Amino acid sequence: MTTRHAIDPGDLDTWTDSQVWMRSDRGTMNCMTGHSAQLVLTMPAETSALGSIRLQLAMDASDSGADLDVVEELVLVASELASNVIRHTDDVDMTIRFHVVPGGWLLDVSGADSMEHIPGGGGMPDPMQQGGRGLVIVRAMMDDVELIDDEGRRWVRCHKRG
Repeated sequence: MTTRHAIDPGDLDTWTDSQVWMRSDRGTMNCMTGHSAQLVLTMPAETSALGSIRLQLAMDASDSGADLDVVEELVLVASELASNVIRHTDDVDMTIRFHVVPGGWLLDVSGADSMEHIPGGGGMPDPMQQGGRGLVIVRAMMDDVELIDDEGRRWVRCHKRG
């Protein structure tokens, strides 16, 4: 049995090394952690889910051996990408996958089905423009950012070397 801290311990049904189900009034969070090197979060595509995503990713990234700077960068990038799913898609849910790989970490975020390429390579937009900074920030913090197709969906994949 793995001990973790949940936002509301009353919402925790089962927490084992193989699977986690957290219930709340906003839906069910399914976290599959085959071992400490993998996290899969499927959450409602709502701003209310962002805190849970940030908390769970911070705990797992820290547990994976990432130093504090890397943990903070991964959490910020996941938050930016999840916010893009909420703001720019009609998706009902979103999935965040975190994997430890040799020499670093992979972070995948669903919701990129309509994307043909990753924008944001041209620097920051005009200061008066309301949006358009998230993917610039993502590109600046991660070593590689690409689109991948997996499980019938398109994902933004970020690789952080460490």
